[in-house]
Amino acid sequence: MNKILIIIKREFLTRVKKKTFIALTIAVPFLFAAFYAFMIWMMLNKDTEIRKIAVVNKSNIEAPVTSNDYTKYEYFNDSTFESDKSKLLANGYYAVLSIPANIMEKNEAELFSDKQVPMDLKSFVRGQIVNKIEKIKKDKIIKEVGIPDLDKRLDATKTNIFLKTLKVDQDSGKAKESSSEILSILGMI
Repeated sequence: MNKILIIIKREFLTRVKKKTFIALTIAVPFLFAAFYAFMIWMMLNKDTEIRKIAVVNKSNIEAPVTSNDYTKYEYFNDSTFESDKSKLLANGYYAVLSIPANIMEKNEAELFSDKQVPMDLKSFVRGQIVNKIEKIKKDKIIKEVGIPDLDKRLDATKTNIFLKTLKVDQDSGKAKESSSEILSILGMI
């Protein structure tokens, strides 16, 4: 048994003393930290590219998407534009948004582009369309019910909750405030 321990000790020490082992032991935590820093930077990086998007709106929703500082929408009612999306893309449009006539029932629109559409642009367009459809449906229900100020009363029911977490010490029974978000970040570091 003693001989096996001597062999294990010698093998361990020869591997630990190598320069590559020492270099990787120091470098790997920095590589992980750099990777996570890059991921956080990519998520927080503001997309400031100005885009022009052609909108073919066949629905009865008036102006389902509105322009902001970086995204400009141009509406086309002619269906020939939709059939030739490549022509629109070639004319300097970043993408073509096609909103079908049955968007209220189907809940699906199409965004064509010859480039990969960023997630924030996709969620921005989707959010605008969802808000318009929800407002139309909400207004219809309010009109059918006939209760005055129902929309304001419903809006007043929206609640944002901050959940404070407390950690109880088993020995003393006292509770102190804790944060799982901070612990997660510290764990990653």
